[in-house]
Amino acid sequence: MAKHIVTFAPPTPNGGLHIGHLSGPYLAADVYARSQRLLGDEVAFVSYSDDYQSYLSRKARELDRSVETLAKDNYLEIKAALENCRIVPDCFATAHGNERFLKTVDWFKRIASKHCEMQVDHVPYCEHCNLWGFEANARGECSQCQASTDRSQCESCAAAPEVTGVSTVTCIQCRRLTKLVPVEREYLRLHEFREVHEALVDRSGIRDPLIAYLDRILGLSRIDWPVDRPQECGIPCPSAANGTVSTWFAGVAGYYAATEEIGKDDYWHDPAVHCAFFVGFDCSFSHAVVYPSLLKSAKLPAYNNLRIYTNSFLKLRGEDFSTSRGVAIWANDLLSCVDADYVRFYLALAAPELTTSNFEPLEFCEYIRNDLISSLSSLISTCRSLPDGQPLSSVHADQWRSQWREATAVDRFSMKRLAGLMDRALKELVVLAEGRSSLDATRLFAAWAALASPLLPEFSSSFLSALGMNLDDYRAWVHGRTHTLPEPSQLLSDGFSLAPFDMKPSELVRLIQGIRPDAA
Repeated sequence: MAKHIVTFAPPTPNGGLHIGHLSGPYLAADVYARSQRLLGDEVAFVSYSDDYQSYLSRKARELDRSVETLAKDNYLEIKAALENCRIVPDCFATAHGNERFLKTVDWFKRIASKHCEMQVDHVPYCEHCNLWGFEANARGECSQCQASTDRSQCESCAAAPEVTGVSTVTCIQCRRLTKLVPVEREYLRLHEFREVHEALVDRSGIRDPLIAYLDRILGLSRIDWPVDRPQECGIPCPSAANGTVSTWFAGVAGYYAATEEIGKDDYWHDPAVHCAFFVGFDCSFSHAVVYPSLLKSAKLPAYNNLRIYTNSFLKLRGEDFSTSRGVAIWANDLLSCVDADYVRFYLALAAPELTTSNFEPLEFCEYIRNDLISSLSSLISTCRSLPDGQPLSSVHADQWRSQWREATAVDRFSMKRLAGLMDRALKELVVLAEGRSSLDATRLFAAWAALASPLLPEFSSSFLSALGMNLDDYRAWVHGRTHTLPEPSQLLSDGFSLAPFDMKPSELVRLIQGIRPDAA
């Protein structure tokens, strides 16, 4: 029985989650965790709320609210969105004032100090607003791709501008050019961990965009990265030279503290543990360069089997998600109208794993109604038909299982490939079941439901329950320890039904326009 640490990038509680967020690391991490548990493995699935991000403090200033209350309110909204989408980490912790989190951050910092040195940095500063130009407070031009970026991580190319450079930094609040102020800061010499980064590049399962990115990073002779922050832009840390560290430094500490909260921090010390970080591509530097280095420095062997699964961005009707421009569908709004399993399955099919993808309201509604629900309804009718008819071989289920194992393997996991497999298998089963024995069709349909459970957890659970079964009945078969399909212990009752779906594309457009369902 293998062990897994599974994390998704900590959301910033300056607002809620939209479906672009869900389509990336949040849903993928949940599907990965459910897949490994279906195999009988032990999983620590954790994350936390990034309560020390400057995007949060900027939003608090704009709303004239305290950082603490805004973080708490938005944490609850984010947690509700995850739960509504049936994304259920074992621990989704808060960071602000969390003593376990703060002590863990300081522990990692003290351990990393032997790889640090003091250097003078020229930090953007707005005299008019009295703000340092980190993250939310200022933007400039990335020296690598010339896109607009904050000073931490470029959303376009994932460069770390504090390492590679940024020019023409302008204050977000007053739109004035900032001045550069010399500040002595503590730098982590990440190039001293080059062998860790090279091993990560060579590890199977790392996606091509991240490999190309790491190849560029490894081409640098030195990778000096500032870990601390002047004034209010960081996390209190006694061992830091300036008293605070960057929130980007603290991610792996947040994950570790969350596992400690559920009594599974020993996983990090297990040389055989599989560790999976799910992040947007723009978080590549922190998760693929900084955190493996910190794990190595702390002598936590989890870095030996670490894989980072990056994703690109989901667009909405061809446009980038933008809350300021009203281009977004908020997760809680959509999930109040549409069953979470339908949302999960479609977002998995549309997942932007390697390149950007697009969410179209019309395509979403047509797929759920005419493909997914139509196929499921057809098979449910078959299950309730008379048991006569030609026999139906279980060899098809064995083929699905083999492809399922490929799509969910730790060294080549792909939520998008898994969703594509289950979509094709469902449509194949509809054709195969026509005129065949309903008992055989039910047996295959139940096997499909078990394999689809990481994507459709509620449907799979309720359908198997209606047959007198549960997922535990399928672990040995999914794992390959037996080739005999489990037998349903009862016929499908008339009381079982699919979740309704009556969403129209025009109603989705209203959500994009910010008109909530209760105001329609």
